[in-house]
Amino acid sequence: MNLTQQLSFVLPHNESFKLIYVQSKPVSVKAPILFRKNAQPLLLKPQDTLKIRHFFILVQNDLIILGVEIYTYIQVFDDHIDQYIFVSKCDTTGLQKLSSFKVADVVEVVIKYIINYNILLYKIKLKHKKKTKSTIKESKEVNGTLALIKKLQKRIAVGRTKIPYHHHEEEKEEEADADADDALISLGKSTVKASNLFALPLRHNLRLCLFTKTAPQYLFPNSSKNPSKHNITGQTLLKWWIPIINRATLSWLQHKLLIPGSDTIATAKFIENYPNWRQGHIFGETSDRKETERSDRDMEASEDDNDNEINNSNQNKDKIGKLDKGMACEPLAVYNIPLFPDDPKGRFLEHLIVENRLQKMTTARFYKELGYRQEFRLGDCVGLIGCSVDDYRYVSNETRPDVGNDYIRKTDLEIFKPLVVSVKLYKSFIDLMKLVSYDSIESVQHLVQNYIPEYFLSCGLKHFQYDSIIGLRKVETKSTVDSEEKKRKNIDGVVSQPIANDLTGLIKRRKK
Repeated sequence: MNLTQQLSFVLPHNESFKLIYVQSKPVSVKAPILFRKNAQPLLLKPQDTLKIRHFFILVQNDLIILGVEIYTYIQVFDDHIDQYIFVSKCDTTGLQKLSSFKVADVVEVVIKYIINYNILLYKIKLKHKKKTKSTIKESKEVNGTLALIKKLQKRIAVGRTKIPYHHHEEEKEEEADADADDALISLGKSTVKASNLFALPLRHNLRLCLFTKTAPQYLFPNSSKNPSKHNITGQTLLKWWIPIINRATLSWLQHKLLIPGSDTIATAKFIENYPNWRQGHIFGETSDRKETERSDRDMEASEDDNDNEINNSNQNKDKIGKLDKGMACEPLAVYNIPLFPDDPKGRFLEHLIVENRLQKMTTARFYKELGYRQEFRLGDCVGLIGCSVDDYRYVSNETRPDVGNDYIRKTDLEIFKPLVVSVKLYKSFIDLMKLVSYDSIESVQHLVQNYIPEYFLSCGLKHFQYDSIIGLRKVETKSTVDSEEKKRKNIDGVVSQPIANDLTGLIKRRKK
């Protein structure tokens, strides 16, 4: 089931919408998590780290009503893939009331779609493509020389005086065959093969991250001036995000919530209705889970005990040396916490570089000091949400075991295709979206009707058109009053009077 079909089940019945899904081509970037230079065999660096940008826009009546931007980082190792999904921004324009459907349902569908997106559709190419081609060419030259020697021997045995030199022509034919192998086979067939694509491992580990922080607008300038836009507090925003992420990652192993600068009691209230959620973070866990789940008091007590042991032990130099090298029981933050765009954790790590504390800051201490940062202490409630799962089994992937990575479903290729553009065109499209003032209906309609189609036509997409969606979800017409009366009806069908309670919670009885 493609994205438009999934969205149709959460959008109101018989209402038409338009969808734009722009996806950037995968590009090699620095890993979001820093790796040690002298990494051990179990902690080898990835072969390559790629970043893909996703931008979704939902349109109704030629008005943009919703936008979601998600970043995907893919780290390719020898035996597995670590995929980081960072929900960057989600914003509404407030140009019209969204009472007929829930924005949370649409965002949930988009996040699920990215989680289960077939990685093979990214068509990740080899990092050192030129170097690989040169080595292939050298091997072909050696094979061509051997073939030429054999031909010479045959010609001499026949006794010809003139021997034509065909090696140059054969080399051209071999290069043409190599180019043909690099080209993709027709999409109408069941498989898509390419010799220049990455042979991706079958084991995939997923990490989903986001931080909730209130702002007047995230994606659409001046949209905060619209009366239909909801301006909520940080606590309300966090309560809005938790059920969305919970439903999107319900089968995952870990669900963590951390509110820097807040106590455990206040944090627990946000996840008290979700038994599979815990307080903490998903990065920098030690081999012993008890070490990661201990409280701040236990951590401070253990640090005091370690200080006493260092002062009274003969091996204090060795312990200090291990701490300097980042070999302590607690992992270092610099080697465990990923850096994402516009992330408060990344700004704090940059501040640690200035203070020369990067190699001494543990992950637990990092999150504790993060709560004292000005954007967490003086601002509204900011929550850090993280979910993780290993050996994830994709819902939409139907990879056949006999062909593995060489198989891509025909339906994934033909039914729904995102607008895949270069990173430069992706950024210019984002800039185009921000040129319009979203407090004007005429400007937004002109953007949807003219600017966006003209932009993609100028990029070479001659047959650009919006993906149309017809809603299938029927809206309930019953009033809340009728539903409340239905709940209060007894067996005989008589509406029972609500019980009156006083401030202490005791039932007030009628005086005799």
